[in-house]
Amino acid sequence: MAGKIEAERFNYIRLKQSTLRCTTYRGFVDALNDNDDFSNVGRRIILSSTFVGGPRYMMERCQDAMMYVRRYGNATFFITMTYTPNWPGIKEHLFLNQQPNDRPDLRARVFDLKRKKSHKELE
Repeated sequence: MAGKIEAERFNYIRLKQSTLRCTTYRGFVDALNDNDDFSNVGRRIILSSTFVGGPRYMMERCQDAMMYVRRYGNATFFITMTYTPNWPGIKEHLFLNQQPNDRPDLRARVFDLKRKKSHKELE
């Protein structure tokens, strides 16, 4: 299903190139003008920065990350935190015959509380 969704997103971008103003991207016309060998040039499809996983999207995420480094400095810690459905905070708030997977709201709430607690311990 995820492949179908991505194919539909590609198809939409391919068909709506004129309305997405893709010809105004910086350097696009220059690249066409500088290319003397047009044997490998077909119809170019430009992915906007809103297309998740595209080159412009990745460049924006990279620039955002560099902005955080510039503003806050280099990272001191890199911590990965996971949850277990057997946490007491989750188990004690389940109804009769309910599994932790039935309550994503409860799992997210307990995870967020534990994350905030670990942040306070690091400060």
